[in-house]
Amino acid sequence: MNDEVPHYRKPLKLGGDKSKKNTSWVNLNKKKAWYINFGNKDPLQVIDEINEPFLDLLYILILMTKEDFLKEYGKDANPLSIEKDRIDPDILQDFIKRREAKSDEEAEPKSTKHHRRPRYLFKEVKKERRHNNNISKKRCAKKHSAWHCIFDVKDVPEIADDLNTIWLDPEYIVIPVKL
Repeated sequence: MNDEVPHYRKPLKLGGDKSKKNTSWVNLNKKKAWYINFGNKDPLQVIDEINEPFLDLLYILILMTKEDFLKEYGKDANPLSIEKDRIDPDILQDFIKRREAKSDEEAEPKSTKHHRRPRYLFKEVKKERRHNNNISKKRCAKKHSAWHCIFDVKDVPEIADDLNTIWLDPEYIVIPVKL
């Protein structure tokens, strides 16, 4: 039995269609995990949800329309290799503020640890508090488990690449920015 199912990158409920451009074929369990964490959220809501509480604090994901990305960086630019100094400072600051605001919202009882940076990426084996984040009880084990089902222990550029090629509306580009 083939367990791959269609994932509509721009959800049908948000005006997406069943065109080839808007359809990715994904493992059924990954699709279920996507809906546990992100449901039918628009791309900006998804990025906000990833930037806090899941993402490595040394990075932030920036979202741009594909049209704006092409105007700013050209058709040959790779979104995974755009340097921080090439990002509009106002846009960068906006996403940082959005993450901080979401972090303030999350100030409720905590229950499960999520390593923002996978342990294998640490150069030294030691506990670094700023790279651990307790995920709130409401979202706890189910969302944490779903995150790892979707992204396993990928680094931030790999996560951005998956978002750009599999998960998010193809009219948007995700840029991972190392802070």
